[in-house]
Formats: sequence, structure tokens, C-alpha cells
Amino acid sequence: LVNAVSDSVRIWTIAAADGSVPASTTRYNAGELYKNVTADEAGNAVVEYKDKEGQVILKKVQLATTPGTGHVGWLSTYYVYDDLGNLRYVLPPKAVEILLGNSWSLADATLRKELCFRYEYDGRRRMILKQVPGTEPVWMVYDVRDRLVFSQDGQLRLTNQWLTTLYDGLNRPTMTALYQTTTPVATLRSQLAVATTAQTIAHTIPGEDSLVVNSHDGRAAYKGRVSVTALAGFEVTASAT
Repeated sequence: LVNAVSDSVRIWTIAAADGSVPASTTRYNAGELYKNVTADEAGNAVVEYKDKEGQVILKKVQLATTPGTGHVGWLSTYYVYDDLGNLRYVLPPKAVEILLGNSWSLADATLRKELCFRYEYDGRRRMILKQVPGTEPVWMVYDVRDRLVFSQDGQLRLTNQWLTTLYDGLNRPTMTALYQTTTPVATLRSQLAVATTAQTIAHTIPGEDSLVVNSHDGRAAYKGRVSVTALAGFEVTASAT
């Protein structure tokens, strides 16, 4: 099917700049959206509206026995995209219910934080910010090979820490760690955007308390914090200690 004016599907727009807020001042005209209706075994309908690029604009799940043609009697979820087709906001049913009686305004920052999903991207269309309802945003930083190196949620931000992942030459994660720095996120992104050299992190593994050896493996010295025991048959070369 295609949409009708009575479906009252809102048109949402958002600027490309980070931190932009979606706005809706009008609705789609008839025939501008594809409309797909499915029904379950109880006869309850699920209606999905897609634009000409195949992006889901609105999904409605029947709530009332006899719902209206617009949003009344439905659990409605809106999906907001920018001009590049990136999903920027998801407005769940509770948020839509409030917006329906609030002139479709998302100016309330508390409403956006507590009820909406939010996403932001860089110039290479990599997700650099993700925020789910009721939480602080998660920041993400990538290297020149599009690998996620740093991520930081609201709790880590309180202590200036980042969850860090290091990779080998085949893009396999080799180590995760907590990295503490007060460097701003924008600076980290600019630094990793040009970083091409490898980094080696040395770590000394503590020796054993009581070392037991039964054959010489080429080490010049055998160390133990408490004792070193050579089993019967252990051979010592002239250069070994």
C-alpha cells in the first residue's frame, strides 16, 4: 500500500552538525511512503512506512481494539535520518505519546535523554556517539584503519578513563585496557586520524615464588622469589647460573 493523509506520518529533519535536534513541522502527503501491513494470529496489525530509499520512517503496532488511522491506539516508533541516510534518532512509543500532545517538539533536553535513542557519525560515516535512554552518551574513537580504539561511557568519563583496544597487523584484538587521560575526545580523534606507527607495550611478568626446573632451556639465570630447585638430571652449562 501507500500512505494516506489520514495516516498522519510526520516528516522529521535533522541538521548534519553534532548535537542537532530533530524537528517536525509537517507530515507526508498521500502516496509519498510505502505502507506495509501485517497481522498476527489475533488480528492485531503492524504497520510499517518506508520512504523511496527503503528507510523505515515509522512503525506502528496495534494497541487498541479499534485504533485510529493516525497515532491514537498504536505503539508508534519514529526513525530519524540525516541527509546522508545515517540513523540519528529513534523515538520510541512513550516519546511519541508525549510528542503527540506537545506539538511534536523535541526541545526538552530531558525528554531526549530519558526516552530517545541518539547516534552521531564522523565524515567517514563511523558511529562516534551512541546514547540509549536514561544514560550518558558513549563516545567512540577510531584509528586510520577504522578500528575502534577508544570508547568511553558516562561512568568512565567521571574518572577520565577510556576502554582501549590494541590490535595486531591483521586487525585482531591483542589487548584491552583502561587508559587514563584528560585529553579531549576531539584531540584523540585528530591524533588517531594520522597515527600510522605501531606501539609496543612492554610488561614484566613477576617471577615465581618457588621455581622448579628439570632441564636447561637456554636461560642465563633461573630466578625465584623464595627458592629455585633443580630436579635430578638437570644439566648446567659453564655459562649458566
